[in-house]
Amino acid sequence: MKKVIIALLVACAAYLFWMDRQADVEGAAYVTSGSPESSLSDLLTRSREENKPLILLFTGSSWCPPCKQLGKAVLTQPEWERFVREDAIFVVYDFPRSASAAVPGQGSQFAQKFRVEGFPTLMKLDVNGHVLDRRVGYGGGSVREHITWATR
Repeated sequence: MKKVIIALLVACAAYLFWMDRQADVEGAAYVTSGSPESSLSDLLTRSREENKPLILLFTGSSWCPPCKQLGKAVLTQPEWERFVREDAIFVVYDFPRSASAAVPGQGSQFAQKFRVEGFPTLMKLDVNGHVLDRRVGYGGGSVREHITWATR
């Protein structure tokens, strides 16, 4: 009887591990209002013309636990999605485990330019491309707190 219970527990654990790995492969699709293929100059021009903050997110949505937490707690919430559609230029640069799953664009170049040292990194830029503020990691915080940070 003990062998059957142990076998069932091992099978359940293996299944849960497999399911978690499947979710990791897919990553996340966030609502954005800018293309990762856009040049920095284009993004800054748009930010200036529309008088909206430019927010960049560097993430590993498929493998990074804090990135997943930020995604679940903030980036997929209706209030944040409305904010990025209407009141901000928000661009996501995703760095998945698999290079074949990488989003095309200038993420690697921008990550070097802005010295991204950890994931997730949220950056707020001024109209000249200077970093006004950055948040590295996710230590909690509500959607409202993130919107306040992005707009002050």
